[in-house]
Amino acid sequence: MVRPPLRRRAHGQPAAAVGLALAVVVVVGVSCGDEPEPTVAAYCAEVGANLDSLVSPAISTSADVDPLIDRYRSIAAVAPATVEPEWQTVITALEAAAAVVAGDPATMEEASRAALAGQPAYTRIQQYTQTQCGIAIGTPPPPTNPVTATTVVPPSSEGSLPSSVGG
Repeated sequence: MVRPPLRRRAHGQPAAAVGLALAVVVVVGVSCGDEPEPTVAAYCAEVGANLDSLVSPAISTSADVDPLIDRYRSIAAVAPATVEPEWQTVITALEAAAAVVAGDPATMEEASRAALAGQPAYTRIQQYTQTQCGIAIGTPPPPTNPVTATTVVPPSSEGSLPSSVGG
């Protein structure tokens, strides 16, 4: 018994091919796409997990700076695009502060410049985090090298100016 030849539908085959091609493009696009955009929920969770070091960072020696910067980097890695650049600015300020060499005016100037540039960014981070996460993270870490000490002369016990001042 001889079978009759199969009849192909001329207009159905291209539609199936286009559909298959579209499905392949979608699968390839999804699998090869960029990393998913960080979510506010992931950001809030990371901030919450690091809240103690954000609210009151424990910086008593220069060895404490690198772990703090690493925490900031972990938060920046999950920060949504609307606030991630601000985290990078603050990280840059912390790195500049960590690089200060006592008595070196150039590194001290760089740290000061970076700290000033970082203040608006930190304020934006505070506002964003409070609004999106309901978390208050406080003030930024000090923009100075923890090894550099400043001496402050205590006020005189009498509360008056020395006689040589003001005459």
